[in-house]
Amino acid sequence: MQAAGDVSAAAIADAGAALTRRAEFARNWPVVANAAAGCGIAMGAEADLLGYFTARYFGIATYGRAYSWQYSAFIVAAGLSPVWIGRIFDTQGSYHPALLISAALLAVALVFFLLLPPFARRPT
Repeated sequence: MQAAGDVSAAAIADAGAALTRRAEFARNWPVVANAAAGCGIAMGAEADLLGYFTARYFGIATYGRAYSWQYSAFIVAAGLSPVWIGRIFDTQGSYHPALLISAALLAVALVFFLLLPPFARRPT
């Protein structure tokens, strides 16, 4: 079932597009509101899909260990992002470079989601 990877890629693409729109149209508030909504939707999808993909790719027997490592990395990245984004703002005087870097990192994640192999068939 490749649809889950495609849905994930679509959510990540939406977030990347939202960040790019936010970076390019910072003074246009309807675009900024749309971009914020896109980022929120993608973050919600990312958190939910993490558990789903972990169960499907690693199985229930190793779910706890695999999920804990992935979720730990997710939380560390979420905790460090304000630090590096703040540092970029302090040095550049704008969030524009940080938003573009974030969009580029999301593009990398999108490629990884598209490269996910189909789920293994389980006997019913």
